[in-house]
Amino acid sequence: MSSPQLQSEIRTPSDLDMRHNQATKRFVRAGELDRIYVSTWQEMGFLALESERNEDWRLLGYASMGSWLQTAFPKSRSVVYAAWGAVKELQDIPSEELAGIEHSTAHILKKVPQSIRKADPVLIQDAKRMTTEEFTVEVARKYPELHIEVRVRKAWKFEESQMKTVAAAVALCKLFNIEISRDEDAIEHICADYLLSNQQAFEHIHES
Repeated sequence: MSSPQLQSEIRTPSDLDMRHNQATKRFVRAGELDRIYVSTWQEMGFLALESERNEDWRLLGYASMGSWLQTAFPKSRSVVYAAWGAVKELQDIPSEELAGIEHSTAHILKKVPQSIRKADPVLIQDAKRMTTEEFTVEVARKYPELHIEVRVRKAWKFEESQMKTVAAAVALCKLFNIEISRDEDAIEHICADYLLSNQQAFEHIHES
């Protein structure tokens, strides 16, 4: 039997201790998931690229690469399509380097010509350590001739019924345009289509 003095020195974990322990575990897991998220898009893109090169879709009896993608990635087809395009454009970058770059940042990086990417090794390191917004600003500053656009934040306030309409239009646009993965790009596409279908009225307003 332990002595009363030893028992008094044994500290029972408090509720705060247990909460802190759980919070630490969640924080560590968040970091793991973040790293998985960054690397997963690249793996998806390379998988689609290799499937295209080897004509997997034909071997498995699909009518096209698009139909293979739709079946293989029913929930993330638009994301995979975008990742597929990114890894195609960035094949000059080693896969271990590309794995550390966020998906959204990769889409900015692919707008930089391969000749510039090779001549500016710091660019790849910036893409890995910066946020997409920071990297966009940096590329626009260093290479203004590329006309890289900096994102502008716009807050919209919709009523519930309006939001349902907008969400449905964005979803439909993504469904019919497999290369579109971002809501912002879908909205731009919808607006451009509307302007094109009302070209005469638009030109009249623009000139006035």
